[in-house]
Amino acid sequence: MKVGYIVLLLLLISLSYADCVGYNDTFQVRVLDAKLRPVENAAVTVTYDRGASFGAQYFTTPVKYTDQNGLLDMGIYNQGTLSRAIDCNIVINGSIGGTSKSVTITANVHGPVVDVQLNVYPLKFYVRDQSGVPLANASVSVDNVTEQAGTDGSAAYTLGAGNYSYLASYLDASQSGILTITDDSEFVVKFAFYKISLNVSDDFGNPLPVTITILNNTYTPENGYFESDKTFGQEIPYTVSYMGMEETGAITPATDPNAMVTFDTHAPSITDITANGLSGNPTLTMAIVDPGIQPSGVDFSSVKITYQLEPADETTPWDSAVVFTTGRNQVTAEFPQLPSDRVVHFRIDAKDKAGNKAEVEGEFTTSVANVENVTNNTINQTITPQNKPPTQGLPLLYIVTGIIIMILVVYLVIRIKSKGPDGG
Repeated sequence: MKVGYIVLLLLLISLSYADCVGYNDTFQVRVLDAKLRPVENAAVTVTYDRGASFGAQYFTTPVKYTDQNGLLDMGIYNQGTLSRAIDCNIVINGSIGGTSKSVTITANVHGPVVDVQLNVYPLKFYVRDQSGVPLANASVSVDNVTEQAGTDGSAAYTLGAGNYSYLASYLDASQSGILTITDDSEFVVKFAFYKISLNVSDDFGNPLPVTITILNNTYTPENGYFESDKTFGQEIPYTVSYMGMEETGAITPATDPNAMVTFDTHAPSITDITANGLSGNPTLTMAIVDPGIQPSGVDFSSVKITYQLEPADETTPWDSAVVFTTGRNQVTAEFPQLPSDRVVHFRIDAKDKAGNKAEVEGEFTTSVANVENVTNNTINQTITPQNKPPTQGLPLLYIVTGIIIMILVVYLVIRIKSKGPDGG
């Protein structure tokens, strides 16, 4: 009897291996987690002896992924060969989240479903604001696998037990750290939000029509004011553009949510020009200030004073006086020894730190402590000024016009008197 059983067993084994010489085999692979629940989107490959008498003996299928029931249909074909013995083992590999496992079966000697159990657990990663509101489309990365949060602010992972690095971000907010998986897990990241504002004006506090790039958008508020009620992030960069000038910076919502940007659009003011020391080396003293509520300040290194002795024409060169500061906002120009009773035509150039330029011209006569014919030619090399600062002295045109009016008035008075009281 025992010999008969042994013979029958050997016959069955030989028949099964005989079927393996060339075969078709179909089955389903089912991937399960540590608690025997289906794992969706697990990667599956199958390696088997393809039976060909040429080329590599083993073939590995392309990666396929399980459905929501953890299932994947698999069909393989062994061509068969008489040149060697066929390896009837089929190796099924399943993996997800860095965890993998292989199961070996024998061709046509298995059930319709082959289970691959992985020691993994589901992780639900939630991203919300400080009030608990889900942040859809937040970016979540766990061990460099990046997912986008759905409408409920969550991203799903399947991971083995262990520690994992994560990075969550939403707009300009981000948080990173380490999370630990030992079982089914939920992990929540909350981002604070803030109200911020950006106010842009000139150096006199007047709003400017600027272009503001902030929060990945560009705005053109006419009054130079931008506001956002719900802003995420610890640092919000911005760029403000106005007539070719550009200012960049960042708002720190938690500590300083209201930022101000000032464009200095006004040139310095040159006043109180006084001639001194006319009997020796003449000097000119003057006050140079940058007006406004938030001016950039005078660039005193830019102050330059040149002069000509009259009479002069277009070919007469301009000489430079020695310039130095002699007090707060006070500048002195020192001239060389000049002939007495000569008219000195001078020009004063100054800039502020924003590049706005002021220019004043005038005259003084050596031996006479009087500065005359002061003309303000102030210009702005950066942008067109929106508000003119007070001018220095009366322009020459105004002086000439005033003289002509006075002459006409005197002439009319004399003519009326000459006619007498009866008009004769």
